Amino acid sequence: MASVKQKKRPKAPAAVVPNGEVTPSPAAVPPVVPAPVVRKRSASRQRLKRDRLAEHLERAVGLAVDKPVTRRLKQLARTLTGKSANDRRRTHGASLVAECLDAAATASGADRWATCEAVAWSVAWLMRRGEGDAALGELLERVVHLADVALDGIEQGDLAAAPFVLVVAGLFADVESCRPLGQVARTSVEEQIERFVGAEGGLRLDDATAMLRHVCCWVRCREAITAAGGKDLSRDIVRKLDLAVAFAVRLLGNDARPLEDIGPGPRRGVDPLMRAALQGRKKLAATVLALTEGREASGSQRWSQKGLLTGSLFDEEASVAVLRSGWKRGSVRVVVSFQAEVPHLEIVVGNCCVTSGPWEIAIDRKGTPLPLVGGWTRSWWEADDDAVYFEMSVELDGGLRLDRSVLVLRDDQVVLLGDAVVLPEAAYGDRPESLAGKLTLRSAISVPPTLDVEACEETREVFGADLKPRLLAAPLGLGEWRQRDAEGGLEVTGRRLELTQSAAVSRLYAPLWIDLNARRLKRLKERPAEEQLTWRQLTVADTREILTADQAAGFRVQEGLDQWLVYRSLDEARNRSVLGCNISSEFLAGRLRTDGEVDRAIEVTEGP
Repeated sequence: MASVKQKKRPKAPAAVVPNGEVTPSPAAVPPVVPAPVVRKRSASRQRLKRDRLAEHLERAVGLAVDKPVTRRLKQLARTLTGKSANDRRRTHGASLVAECLDAAATASGADRWATCEAVAWSVAWLMRRGEGDAALGELLERVVHLADVALDGIEQGDLAAAPFVLVVAGLFADVESCRPLGQVARTSVEEQIERFVGAEGGLRLDDATAMLRHVCCWVRCREAITAAGGKDLSRDIVRKLDLAVAFAVRLLGNDARPLEDIGPGPRRGVDPLMRAALQGRKKLAATVLALTEGREASGSQRWSQKGLLTGSLFDEEASVAVLRSGWKRGSVRVVVSFQAEVPHLEIVVGNCCVTSGPWEIAIDRKGTPLPLVGGWTRSWWEADDDAVYFEMSVELDGGLRLDRSVLVLRDDQVVLLGDAVVLPEAAYGDRPESLAGKLTLRSAISVPPTLDVEACEETREVFGADLKPRLLAAPLGLGEWRQRDAEGGLEVTGRRLELTQSAAVSRLYAPLWIDLNARRLKRLKERPAEEQLTWRQLTVADTREILTADQAAGFRVQEGLDQWLVYRSLDEARNRSVLGCNISSEFLAGRLRTDGEVDRAIEVTEGP
């Protein structure tokens, strides 16, 4: 992560108890210069009630990972939130706070800052009425010192400790040494949200796990500001954060769970995101309810997509797209992040990851690599009830262009990855010299270790499974049967699925068909005669002339009784015929009905 410009901040002075008594620093804390004290007690500390204290300590317990830390924090919560408040209980609570501070010095990661946050609330509770002694002043001084130390990481972009610092700054606003700490943390949070969140809420990050982790951290920072009585973030930042929350919800799977753990808790650490979403707009709250409870706002268990967020979203400013088949259990979601030269691709069905990692590409012409020129740009985005289609383009050396596309057939749970190399200025029938020469395209996607991927012996399809079939991948641009020729192949190499395809001239279309429908895959894996997978490259005609594969390509895919048609033009969109279907678009995909007609799921009618 890019570092944030260092901000100058004053050294933290010695902690001051609200009654005005300055306490000496412990030996472990470097000496600091005392600052003037504001004697008026913090209003947020005065309003702190037992139930609110219990809520915040419970959240701190949920953030801890190590079991001894969790037990210690639970004991602290029981002691401080007990109904009988007396001097003995307060003394015991103060000693537990000191023990927690000692443990926080050696803890790491989430345990350290969860403990510090719990300690901050506990010290505020013990000092809520202004009574203070030397022991409490020493505890407060240690808390302020830890917050000051945490600013080094916050200024570098690591906001893990930011909620703790913001809580300290709000609860002890009457202590002058705390105020600059909160301002630095607040500024860092606002700058990070401004830098990472795009116009539509998309995040300038590669994978969904990093996106969720950042959004949850920002939500916790805002919660800390509000709970400690601080002033809310600026209006523009709050608007961006709300958009990021709605975007992040689209990255969740069954029961609103992330693909990977981002922290402790019943939903693997996304509880802050859930709290923010449930307090958001009506559609956002209804979507979270459907994901978590499996019902709509009225309580009906038979809910539909109506009244929920659109599952797919494209943010051009953040260079990220989410393609989602729906909100039901087992829905397919694809995340494409194309900020870097090598895009990041993630395909998940339900809570099972099919691929997550760089979507690699290498193109050779006449044996010479063709490097990418410039960055990726969006060339097409469309999302409707039948399909979601996204295409991005980049220039290649030599005047060629690479179009990479992702298609999600929503009802069929099919993902089609396509790579098309075209010559933009070449019209129908043009054969310029720049098209001469053999072209070879190699693309690869990463397969997670949880998936066992196996290539078939006689045919070119690849199956992936864990406890049950998860995916079937078929290279439509290659023949179905493995042959001893140089046209290419689909191979499993380590944890990578590699597609290689060649063409005699410098234009080609290399589609990879990925079926994620568990029921259909189960039937195909058992391989009864009527449930075989097959695909064929079709003849494409233009004004009664048969076109070559570098002008246009059409494919028929059949899995059991289900059949689909895929078409891609490589020169220009013209009125053409394939499988008896007239097509005047650049790209078309749809299902073949029993009467032979094509039910068109998506049709791209304009070029990039």
